[in-house]
Amino acid sequence: MDEYCDKPETHLFIYAILTNKPKLAKIFLNEGRNELIGCLFASKIYKSYALLDESEQEKYEKLALEFEATAFKLVDMFYKNDPRESQLLLIRSIPEFDFTTCLQIAILSNSLNFLSHHCAQNLLVKIWYGKLLKSTSFLRLFMSILFPLIAPILCLYNEKNGDYYLHDEGEKENYDDNDTITINRIEIDQFYKKENYFERLYSFSQAPIIKFLYDKTFYLIFLLIFSYFLLCDFYTITNYKNGSIKIGTFDIILIIWVYSILIEKIHNFFMNESKIFLTKCKFFISNLWNVIYALAILLFTIGILLRLMSDNKKYFYASRIILSFDFILWTFNFLHTYTSIRLIGPKLIMIKKMFTELLTFIFIVLAFLVGFGVSSHALNYHNIPASLNLVKNVILPSFFIIPQEFYTRNKMLYVDKCQLNQTDRYLTDEYSIDDCVDKVGSQVALVIYLVYSVFIGILMVNLLIAIFSNTISKVEEESDKLWLYQRYSLIYEYFHKPILIPPFTIFYLFGYLI
Repeated sequence: MDEYCDKPETHLFIYAILTNKPKLAKIFLNEGRNELIGCLFASKIYKSYALLDESEQEKYEKLALEFEATAFKLVDMFYKNDPRESQLLLIRSIPEFDFTTCLQIAILSNSLNFLSHHCAQNLLVKIWYGKLLKSTSFLRLFMSILFPLIAPILCLYNEKNGDYYLHDEGEKENYDDNDTITINRIEIDQFYKKENYFERLYSFSQAPIIKFLYDKTFYLIFLLIFSYFLLCDFYTITNYKNGSIKIGTFDIILIIWVYSILIEKIHNFFMNESKIFLTKCKFFISNLWNVIYALAILLFTIGILLRLMSDNKKYFYASRIILSFDFILWTFNFLHTYTSIRLIGPKLIMIKKMFTELLTFIFIVLAFLVGFGVSSHALNYHNIPASLNLVKNVILPSFFIIPQEFYTRNKMLYVDKCQLNQTDRYLTDEYSIDDCVDKVGSQVALVIYLVYSVFIGILMVNLLIAIFSNTISKVEEESDKLWLYQRYSLIYEYFHKPILIPPFTIFYLFGYLI
């Protein structure tokens, strides 16, 4: 019975939140010991309710902001009283909330204000550098990355007696040596004793910033090899006379590299703490970079299989086309590097939001585009045989008006002249000399063209510019907060990333098999 009655105020608080009783929830929240994580939990729940119930969306959003503001005030008060303990509080697992941390819930609820607080940001900086001092110069880091064996000598380490992992540099207090902190159930020793050479080397390799720099350096090498392969070494690997296959060196390197990335992504997928498979999938897909990686690996697999099956040139050309598109996805993933830069990171969010707005805009314009294309083509030509070229000739003219590629005066005003071998005749690639432009219909089509060009060229294009300007303004207003959120995601990823990076992650597979 005691097991079920342990800390009843917390269970009653969760019940009140889930049943939408905010006033009752506040009473139980004040009675309990987990007020900070409780506020963040309530904010997350009400934000979810706002997405599910549009009729009460404004009410739930207001409640979510209210609880988030309370959490911000609490962490601000804690940080002013004791910076170290407040940082420990953010990453301490709470059993009543399924051993979740405040930082985890803040991320899940997208609490940008809370994450932008100095307490959270100073904590993330210390996690980012690991046991390395932030004051380590770029030159020392650069030389250590080039020559990792001298890193224990070049880099500065936080190993003063009495200093802790979450301690500001220079502060000295005495704490229990056995104290530990937990980040997603991974314990980190707070006490920094004097380390020998090999311990320093291990600490250097474990720092998230070092993993990040090595990972992106090798990824850039991967892109260079891939580009060289497509541009200079994409020969047929099948002997058409005897059917033998000879795989090249670059083929082997790229196959090993890509599937080592796949192994790493599978490892990250199963390392997610959720016990529910669908939740793991949802968490994985919610990260756009993971989706791009998955598509890139899928296209690479198809391209390589077609290349291996290239017993005729059609497969060979198909392989070249698919791998060329695949290379675009791999280069897109390199943009992930820029999330570590304050000035560039928010720009990626701008691009994502503008792309979403563009898709919405395209669906609106599509109706006008098809309407003008079909009507003007029907007025100019009669009884055209159905074909793919017909679709091209209907859609493309109306599409090119959007970037203001207008028709020439001769094409629109003198369409009644139909001469043999006239290369600039209005859409002639599908028609014979008898398929001349209709003289009467072309005059009506000209009127439609003028109305359409004014509507698209002035109204719709300026509407799109206004939408983009509004999106840019909104992102600029919260650019710092958005970048801090991006930085957390980056630190979280590289904190949990293993020491070996692609293509060396292939050795993990051998280890599992052994």
